[in-house]
Amino acid sequence: MMIAGEVDGVTIMREWIFQSDRLRAYCDNPTCTRARANFDHRRAGRLEFDEAQLFGGVVRHGYASLVIQSASNDYYLNDDLPELRLAMADYCARFDDVSGIGFSMGGFAALILSKAMNFSNLWLVSPMSPSFPKLPPFDRDMASERALFGRYGPEAGVKRGLRGVVMFDPYFELGRDRAYAEFVQTLCPKISLLAMPWGGHPATQFLSEIKQYSPMLRATFQPKIRAKALKRVQRALRLKSKRYCEGLQDYLLARAARPIET
Repeated sequence: MMIAGEVDGVTIMREWIFQSDRLRAYCDNPTCTRARANFDHRRAGRLEFDEAQLFGGVVRHGYASLVIQSASNDYYLNDDLPELRLAMADYCARFDDVSGIGFSMGGFAALILSKAMNFSNLWLVSPMSPSFPKLPPFDRDMASERALFGRYGPEAGVKRGLRGVVMFDPYFELGRDRAYAEFVQTLCPKISLLAMPWGGHPATQFLSEIKQYSPMLRATFQPKIRAKALKRVQRALRLKSKRYCEGLQDYLLARAARPIET
């Protein structure tokens, strides 16, 4: 083990779980009985692993903090994934409960690792991969990942009884987020869909705009991640967001301009 840093004056230890050239995973505060996992989202220009990060909010809520990283924007679809799955399955067996959070590419990663990590609940925000079958390949640079999708993707790694919430912006890019969210629900019928109109991509972008992401995150630190609790936060904060207000205004103006059917 090594020292990860301090949270509220308490020294936090870090344990490395898996390391390869393309994927790696570590755990901060590993002696807890429950764990929360975070995954890398897509970041423009990523050529190597992001610096290891200590998620203080996770630790403050009494969780071990699992972090699973990719060295590139490959949506975790590479030949190191099977070995990572085995390592995470073995490591996560020590916890009484494991939940996860994933945004965009990270949401897809959480999904394809959900069986190995035995997630009880997931909070997925605009989960996507251009490789999703029967959906438009919105990115055109994913040929190698699409070739690996059938071998390593949701069909191979998803936990079918998974519960939790998939948030999406129904108006984002001609319904792209909605299409991905509905696809996730076909794989995990018990997961709830939560529309976040004019939230952006990911659908919590409006909260980052007003620097109010923390209330939404706090609502996920419950035994069950529920759509009702997340929606309550959105309703309380949405009118502070310029993105939301402009989206709503455009929608209402467009609706008012439609001809009245007789």
